[in-house]
Amino acid sequence: MYDMPNDARWWNTISRRVREREARRLILHNKIRRAVFHSNSVAEFLGAQIAPIVGEFFKMLTGSLFAFWIIALALKFLHAKPVYTFTVFGLMYSLQAAYYKYRLSRDPAYKIPKCKCAGRSNDGTETVLRSNQSSFLSVPYSVLGTLLYFTLLLAIRFHQANAAILLASCAIVVSAYLSYAMIARIGSLCVNCVNMSALNLLILLQLVR
Repeated sequence: MYDMPNDARWWNTISRRVREREARRLILHNKIRRAVFHSNSVAEFLGAQIAPIVGEFFKMLTGSLFAFWIIALALKFLHAKPVYTFTVFGLMYSLQAAYYKYRLSRDPAYKIPKCKCAGRSNDGTETVLRSNQSSFLSVPYSVLGTLLYFTLLLAIRFHQANAAILLASCAIVVSAYLSYAMIARIGSLCVNCVNMSALNLLILLQLVR
């Protein structure tokens, strides 16, 4: 039987290994290209969908912070402490959101009155309040917010500083989560929710001064 020379066998082995390595390299290269293309597509999609709503959120939040601060300064001439002003506004917005949530649950066709004063001509309050993200264990966040602001008023009234700071901090954490949910999961902004986020920041700033 004819045997190949050692040099030929050696050369064939090297050639086979080179071809196998090149094939593995091409497979890996294609996988990386697909992964990069997919990640770029996802990033472009997220940028196109989320970036505008993030900008709008911070625009609304900044406007609310400025508006409530001006109102507090004006009421200060009537000897109203800003921390009370902010907390009462928070309670009012929570009650309003709870009412809207109730009306939407009773009548799916109910339309929430639109207010363009927050700088948003087409707010998504209805979308947000209809979402599952607006409740915790089937209890609307607006109801929990009402209880929180009422308790916060009592804590401030009876000079329970530590309890008030703890409640205000909890309110900010919840607001941060709801803001994330509105932006990343729901894709709509609730004017009441943004206003309460601004009020929570102002309340905590007043308490830690």
